[in-house]
Amino acid sequence: MDKENFRFYIKVRTALITRWTQWFREGREEIEDEEQSRRSVTESTLENIEEIRNIVSDDLHVTIVELQEHTGLSYSTVHRILSDHLELRKITARYIAKQLTAYQRSEQVRICKDNLSRFEEGRWHLCDVVTGNESWFFHQQTGRKASNTA
Repeated sequence: MDKENFRFYIKVRTALITRWTQWFREGREEIEDEEQSRRSVTESTLENIEEIRNIVSDDLHVTIVELQEHTGLSYSTVHRILSDHLELRKITARYIAKQLTAYQRSEQVRICKDNLSRFEEGRWHLCDVVTGNESWFFHQQTGRKASNTA
C-alpha cells in the first residue's frame, strides 16, 4: 500500500471512529450496526415499468413527482424508467418518444411525398415551407405548461 492509499485509509477509518464515538457519547449501548430498511435492489421491474407506461399513456402531462407519489418509487427510479426503459423525454410538459415509431416514419414520408407533388404541380411554393434542423414539431397549447416543468 503506497503512502497516499494508506493516508486515505486512515482518513476514512478516523471518520468512522469519530461517528461511533459520537453515538456512544449520545448514549448508544449496542455495538452492532442498526438494521436498515432497504428498498429492493432493483425497482425497475417489468411491473413498475408497465405501471408507469400506463399512467403516462393516460396523462401525457403527468410529472415525475406525481408518478413518484402514485407508484411509491423514488424520483430517480421513475426518471430512469421514463428515460432508459420507456425512452421518453419531456418537452414542454409532455412526454414524447425519443425515436419515431414505424407508423410515424411512414406518415412523415407520406406527408413529404404529398408536399412534393403539390410543389411540382405548382400548387405550393417554397415560401410556404418552414423547416428547422430536420425536426418535426407538433404544436398543441397546453394549459399546465408552467406547473408541469418538474
